[in-house]
Formats: sequence, C-alpha cells, structure tokens
Amino acid sequence: MTFLGRGWSKRELTRSASSLALPASSLPGPRIWPLIGSIPDFVKRSGGKPNNPDVNAIHLSYYRQFGDIYRLNLPGLGEHVVVCDPREYLKVFQMEGKYPPGASQTAWPFMHYHESAGNHTIKKIMLDGEPWHDYRHAVAKDIFGPPAAREYLPAVSEAARLASATATRYENNFDEFVSRLAFDMFCALAVGKQPQTTNPDVAHPADLQFVRDSMEGFSMAGQLMMEPHRKLYPGSKMSKFMEHMQGAQQRGEEVASELWAQLEAEELTGIAASSYMAK
Repeated sequence: MTFLGRGWSKRELTRSASSLALPASSLPGPRIWPLIGSIPDFVKRSGGKPNNPDVNAIHLSYYRQFGDIYRLNLPGLGEHVVVCDPREYLKVFQMEGKYPPGASQTAWPFMHYHESAGNHTIKKIMLDGEPWHDYRHAVAKDIFGPPAAREYLPAVSEAARLASATATRYENNFDEFVSRLAFDMFCALAVGKQPQTTNPDVAHPADLQFVRDSMEGFSMAGQLMMEPHRKLYPGSKMSKFMEHMQGAQQRGEEVASELWAQLEAEELTGIAASSYMAK
C-alpha cells in the first residue's frame, strides 16, 4: 500500500465547513487528551520509539482502523485531518482558494533554517498570501503547465530508466531508493543532469552526500516537529538538522553555479539546454 496523506488544519476545516458532509469533530480517530492530544496513542503505535518512529507504519495502522479519513492532534501540528483516498484528496485542491494554507506553514524547523540562512525567497514560498502567490506563479509556470511538463518528460523518463536497473539493490530499503530517484528526476528536470544517485558505483560522491544530507535533514525535521520545545531549547538534534540542511544547500548551490557558468559560456547542450534553469 502507498500511503497518501495530507494534514488538513483546523483553520482550513472551518473555512471549508460548508463543503463538508460532517463536522471535523465527527471524524474517527484515536482518543484526544487535553494538552497532549493524540500523543499517547501515537507513541503506542510507534512501538515505544517516539524519537525514531516509522511514520508510514503508524499511519497505515490508523488507516486500517479508521478508514480513508481520520483526525489527529499532535504537538507542532495541532488538530488536523489526514486524507488517504486520492479521490477525497482531490477535493482539498478543488476548494483550496487563491491562498491555500499548506503543511509547509507548520514545518517550523525548515522555517527556522531558511530564516537563519537568509533564504528569504524560500521562506516566503513556504507561507501563504500574496507573496507566496507571486513566487509560486513565477516558479510554477515553466514546470506544471502541460506543454512545459512534456518538454521535461524525456529527461525525467531517462532518470527513471537508469534508476530502474538498480532497484533490486534496495529490496530491503525501498524508501531510500525512492528518495534517491526523486533527487535524480528533479535534477534531470531542473538542471538537465543525470546524477544517478541510485547507483553509487557511478554517482559523484558530492551528489550522494547531498541525498544523505537531505534524507537526514527531512527525517530530523519530522522528529523536531514533534518536539516544539526545541524552538526554545534547540539541543544537539537541532544542530544536526541545521548541519544537514547546510550541506544540502551547499551542494545545490554548486550544481546551480555549474549550470550558470555553462549558460553564460553558451556551452549548454542536450537535456541541460532544455532544463528549467536554462529557461
């Protein structure tokens, strides 16, 4: 089973209440306690490993018990609704409005990092309102439109083809394969490069480190979101998160600089010439 989920905030539920058949309070889910919300049940389903939970397994457990839609209340996220059915998930997009709130607004570790690193544009993209809309429109017009998307398909398909040959290596850790493949496909689209990080035998060590930093950074961000006190008392976990994020950003800037140098020298050929950054 592939888990498809989306945290639907209480604010969104209130705004969209007229479109829902039932109020959020009637949705099934684990018991919600005062102050600590669904944490006791969440910890129980984690097998007593709240610091390194298998989130996919936990939500699969919720899905099997409560069905396609259920509600949770977790520190850092607050009261939210998880949608597992793609058909129901589509309704979220259909009623989102001009300035839809999203999960990125609750991802305070990333907000903290981008603010500390001076990444003001990325921080604005993580918010909602007019600044988000302007940046989102500028970035998305050459990616998501059908004509533009078709231009990237050959490069993305080639990344998937190259990765498929290595899939058997990840029989026992397929999530890592998917993470590496996602990086490879995005690089193909964004900079016209085939890093092949699913195949360590041919990948550049810096690209492999980028993937490791990204995976560790996102994993630690998930843990930090369950520990909102880290906003005031960062500790070693926050330091490691910041370190991984800095490593990923550094490699991303190196790749972008390499492409920009080729672009200025008019040396771009092949899929690099039709990449998103080349436009």
